[in-house]
Amino acid sequence: MLIRRQWLLGMGGAVASHGVGAGPKPAPTMVVRTAAQEGIALKFNLGGAGLQGFCVELVQALEAQDPGLRFPGLRRKLPLKRVLLELAGGQIDVFFSLIDSAERRRHVDFLDAPVLYEARHQLAARIDDPARPKDYAALRALGRDAVILVTHGTVYEEMLRQQGGLNVQSTALSNRQNLEMLQRGRGRFFCHAGSTLQAEIKAAGLEQRLQVLPVVLQVQQQRVAFAPDLDPAVRARVVQALQAVERKGTLDQLRQRYGVA
Repeated sequence: MLIRRQWLLGMGGAVASHGVGAGPKPAPTMVVRTAAQEGIALKFNLGGAGLQGFCVELVQALEAQDPGLRFPGLRRKLPLKRVLLELAGGQIDVFFSLIDSAERRRHVDFLDAPVLYEARHQLAARIDDPARPKDYAALRALGRDAVILVTHGTVYEEMLRQQGGLNVQSTALSNRQNLEMLQRGRGRFFCHAGSTLQAEIKAAGLEQRLQVLPVVLQVQQQRVAFAPDLDPAVRARVVQALQAVERKGTLDQLRQRYGVA
């Protein structure tokens, strides 16, 4: 098993040292590699306008809770497919956050609790479209012409394809591409988490052209995901910090701030 715990004084790599009689030693610095997901400003918006992102603020809270923890990689933005590959292969140690599914659990290690927040599967549509499908059956009844756009490699694609009888199109690699396709009539709906749809539509300046329909098709949970061969000591320390952040109410505050409560 690859041991990824590093005994460092900071990001420069100097070995920590403590004088005799200096009192209790602080916990050693532990570097835990992570990454950001591109195209999801709700979660990762480090350096952008507005809020920094739910997951960015969560990482900052973890580092404040345990000053020895370091999470390099938040400025490295990867497509979701690459995130999953690097997590499964151990190139990154932890990712905040992923929806778990049976397929993903074959490759990465999900933390059962605490759950970060719930993802409510909803549909975006053009404002002038009168359709209001209330469930998967109603979507299916609209026929094959009702193209449902999804971002390639997401759980939303996986869930929709499991329903059968739906015309699912997953050629776009980003949410922004799908919004552009939706407004141009290249799909009738775009399925994703409602909170992300709201944020992405606003960021793209498309509030006068697109809307998020109120019906929730399904609810899944966003969780912390670890590399499967991660050193148990590293995993345990991250979980300990996360549990402390939850007890302090920080997770609830983040959920409220980002509209995912």
